[in-house]
Amino acid sequence: MQDVCFDAIEVMNGTLELVDRAYPSFNLRFNRDSPSTRTKEPIPKTYQPKEVEGRIYAAWEAAGAFRAGRPERAKAAPYCVVIPPPNVTGSLHMGHALNNTLQDILCRFERMRGKDVLWQPGTDHAGIATQAVVERQLAERGEPSSRAMGREAFIKRVWEWKAESGGTIISQLKRLGASCDWSRERFTWTRACRARC
Repeated sequence: MQDVCFDAIEVMNGTLELVDRAYPSFNLRFNRDSPSTRTKEPIPKTYQPKEVEGRIYAAWEAAGAFRAGRPERAKAAPYCVVIPPPNVTGSLHMGHALNNTLQDILCRFERMRGKDVLWQPGTDHAGIATQAVVERQLAERGEPSSRAMGREAFIKRVWEWKAESGGTIISQLKRLGASCDWSRERFTWTRACRARC
């Protein structure tokens, strides 16, 4: 699925149809006699996000709903937001959640206005802070220090930590429902990013 701005709502003979002229494949049709709209169980009084949100987000990702440069938007005006990359040293906090929610609102709004939106995700290596975190872990585990193990072995450990911590950050953003173009995710310590600095 994707952000959809329905242009028309048509009701005829007990059928409700939500029509999106820009994306006809996202049109929705509900018939009061359809088995998919009938239920024998009452609607729950409380919303259970775990039962719904993961499934919907997976459908959005599978459809490429957040990808910039989609063919149907080839002539659309571009709109781009770059996430100020969170440090890979930990996990997101409430400030990140607020900032990313506001960016998500802007990106979804511009998509609904027909723009080709790129919301660029990524994480920052936070060089000194990351080094301190990994060195502290080595000390807590009684392993050799960064100097004792050598540069190459230490860099390998930093990349292992990045995979663990960076994965946490990205999964938290996805859990928030962030509509980033995940195919373009970047990390500031990769060769491509360092070459541009």
